[in-house]
Amino acid sequence: EKENTNNKRLNMIQNIFRGMLKPKMKQILVTNSGLKNSRLNTVYSLRISRDKVHYVEKSKLMKNRVDFDMSTQNLILNGEPMKESAIQWFFDKVYQAGVDLSHKRSQMFKELL
Repeated sequence: EKENTNNKRLNMIQNIFRGMLKPKMKQILVTNSGLKNSRLNTVYSLRISRDKVHYVEKSKLMKNRVDFDMSTQNLILNGEPMKESAIQWFFDKVYQAGVDLSHKRSQMFKELL
């Protein structure tokens, strides 16, 4: 059942990303790196293109990178295949990026074709 739940999460993430990338857009970058916020402990960037997603987050204590190939649903976390237990973590990060965007705590940049 956990695998089924994770598959649903992956499909939801994929649909969110594909929905954000409108026709004539090459890629989108969502980041909080340009914002002045004294409470900003973690900086992230989420780069979305047609079939690939790259997520990087950095703080003073850690750095994580996720590479998501949407054509194969292959998820790589810090150079290793993502464990099932980390899929919820990634789902939460994607959700938080969307919340940040809607509350103007992050910015979106679009690159057109």
